[in-house]
Amino acid sequence: MRKACFFRKNEEAVSPVIATILLVAITVVLAAVLYVLVLNIFITPPITQIIGLSQSTSDLNFTLSVVSVGGTAPYLNSVFIVVFDASGNQQLGTLLSDINGTWNNNVRFNDVNHDSRLNVPDNIQLRKGSSYFDVGSKIIITNVGGTTTYVSIELI
Repeated sequence: MRKACFFRKNEEAVSPVIATILLVAITVVLAAVLYVLVLNIFITPPITQIIGLSQSTSDLNFTLSVVSVGGTAPYLNSVFIVVFDASGNQQLGTLLSDINGTWNNNVRFNDVNHDSRLNVPDNIQLRKGSSYFDVGSKIIITNVGGTTTYVSIELI
C-alpha cells in the first residue's frame, strides 16, 4: 500500500500567489479609506435652520425678530454674525455680544430679556436706506468656528 502524500514537492508557487492577493487587498482597503477621508474634507456641511427669524420693516430700520430657537439657546459671545449689503459686500462680521445694544456699521442686536443668550424675543436691527441696507442684503448667523449655520436670511 502506498502512502498518500498531501504535501507538494514544489511549494514555491503558493507564496507568490498569497503575497499578490494580500497586496491587492491592502491596496483596495487603503484606497477606500483615503477616498472617505478626502470626501469628508470637500463636502460643506448643510445649512441648518436652528434660529427662526421674522422680518418687519419701518421707515428707518429692518428688524429681524427671533421667533424660534431649536435646542439650547446659544450664548451671545459664541454667536457670529456676518452682514452683506445688497451688492454682496461684507459690511460687518462680529460677535453678537459686541453689537448688543450698540450700533456697529449700522447693525444692532437687542438682547430683550438680558440673559446673554440668542433667544425669543431678541432682535437684530439694520438701518434702512440707500446709504445703509436695502432689500437683498443678507445676514448669516453662525457659531464662532463657522461649523454650524444657525440661520441665513435675505432681506425682502
